[in-house]
Parts: sequence; C-alpha cells; structure tokens
Amino acid sequence: MTYHSDGSSARFTVLRDLVTGGIMIPADSATALLRETAGRWVADIADPHQPPRDPAFYASALLALADQIDAECIGVELRPLADE
Repeated sequence: MTYHSDGSSARFTVLRDLVTGGIMIPADSATALLRETAGRWVADIADPHQPPRDPAFYASALLALADQIDAECIGVELRPLADE
C-alpha cells in the first residue's frame, strides 16, 4: 500500500496470518510509515515557503491514513488465500 499526503509516498506491508486468517501489519512497516509521515511534517514546518498548518490538518491526515490502512486490510481480507 502507498500513502500519499504531500506528493511523496510511504509504503507498508499488510499480511494475512495463514494460521488464523487474521490481518497483520508488521511493526517495522507501521513504525517506518509513522516516522516517514512525521519526517515529512517536520520538513513541511521547517519550510518557509509552506503556509502554517493548524492541528486540524494533521488530524485530517492521520484520519486519511487510518482509512487507507483499513481499506487495504479489507482488500487483503477479502482476497482468497490462493491469490496470495
């Protein structure tokens, strides 16, 4: 899955547990995604050419990221195991 918040992208992996059938996001993928997102925000704040952002901008971006993770997990969950 790719997350786009500002024209760049971050990638993470969604896996299905073959024993339980549950959906998992490996910790290293989740933390890398969060660190990359935070790094882009820090760079945005430091850029004098960018307008100041209010907390609603960051809340909206996190909600969009959560929605994309949900959608990707649903997509993996709906795929038959034979397709993976």
